[in-house]
Amino acid sequence: MTEISAYPTASFYEARVASYILGELDRLGLPYQQDEYGNIIASYGDSSKKPLAIVSHMDHPGFEVLDPTHGRLLGHVRKECFERPVGVLVFPSLITHHSSGICGRIMNVEGSGDEGLLFDLELESAPAENSFGVWDLPPFELQGHLAYMRAIDDVVGCAAILLALEEMAERKSPCRCRGVFTRAEETGFIGAGNLAKQKTIPLDAIVVSLETSKALPGAEIGGGPVIRVGDFERTFDDRAESILRAAWQSLKKDNPEVKVQRQLMSGGRCEAGVFMLEGYLTTAMALPLGNYHNMGEDMTIQPEYIHLDDLATCVELLVRAAELTEHDPTPGFRERYQSKAEKFKGRLKGAR
Repeated sequence: MTEISAYPTASFYEARVASYILGELDRLGLPYQQDEYGNIIASYGDSSKKPLAIVSHMDHPGFEVLDPTHGRLLGHVRKECFERPVGVLVFPSLITHHSSGICGRIMNVEGSGDEGLLFDLELESAPAENSFGVWDLPPFELQGHLAYMRAIDDVVGCAAILLALEEMAERKSPCRCRGVFTRAEETGFIGAGNLAKQKTIPLDAIVVSLETSKALPGAEIGGGPVIRVGDFERTFDDRAESILRAAWQSLKKDNPEVKVQRQLMSGGRCEAGVFMLEGYLTTAMALPLGNYHNMGEDMTIQPEYIHLDDLATCVELLVRAAELTEHDPTPGFRERYQSKAEKFKGRLKGAR
């Protein structure tokens, strides 16, 4: 997580994060492919088994440079956050060499959230063509059990997938998993939507959309990862969610103190929706996130933060979910239900 946090990213400008992910997959010796849209699909395990596909996006809210003095927001950040100067770093879209970025400031903002915010920029030097910008915040800082980063949503989700795949490989887990890293989620699920339409992931896969999502009542930072029943627009598939619940129960047997939460997180949308529309059995999991999209409580640009224990439990939950994908996710329920139904069937008839 400390390594991936160093790489700037924004919608359509994910090349640095993607390059890091590909390097990690090479290190792990895992096969992968990139589709025509630049999404990355990594594979682990026995191709004869039913796959679990874990999906996370490589971008984060930022802006594209329109010319040396103007930029346009990519993703959702409230306009109030830019009503005072905001420090930024500007990078070329092409990876030419390591660079700390061109320093500058956003000095004025116009437009609306629906139309897209436009910025006036003051930069210390002229940017290259096709440049993008991020907020001038520390890439990573640790304060106790809280990790503060310039961009958590959702490069930490990408890190969690890599950690889960590494754990499966080390354990030689008898399962099949796809790690899916998508592009341009913050501008409308563009990468995931095209990937789902192309059926690049097998249609029999169970899809888990992995997010870092705004902490809400019942989905608290430090309370564990959240099995996400739904989002602002829809509820997800119970058949897919049952795999996560079974993984939770498995984890509790080994560690009764483990913290996992389950909520309908109504504060936003996630990529689960587009996979559902294309016919996939889909569920979701979220890490509770502070300063969502860098929006501090005082409407200034601040680092996002998560609890490290939530991340560690999330990784273990993903591994166990992959290992349980082909098993009955609700062992014993059918037998208990049928036994009681037979036992009391006569009472129902006699009470009419």
